[in-house]
Amino acid sequence: MILLTVRVQELIKIVNSIWVQYDKCGKMTVQSLTAQLNETFATRIPVSKIAEKLKAYGLWDILVTDSFDEYIDNLIVSTDTDIDVDDLLQEEFF
Repeated sequence: MILLTVRVQELIKIVNSIWVQYDKCGKMTVQSLTAQLNETFATRIPVSKIAEKLKAYGLWDILVTDSFDEYIDNLIVSTDTDIDVDDLLQEEFF
């Protein structure tokens, strides 16, 4: 129960930070937004995780200047070609 409470508090801090950054800077690239979050919370969350969560919660079009389709295309091109298609569709939680 205590661990869950701590996780919820961390999530609230992250969400508040995203909105503060949005109010201050407006829309950003997903790379810039990730860099700001990682700097603010001294974390190393990969861009792909931030992108996945923004899209899943319907925040991509609100917060990000990048086209999601272009982001996915670039991600696939820059990813190792030995990756299985099923791995791209597997949801992960952090």
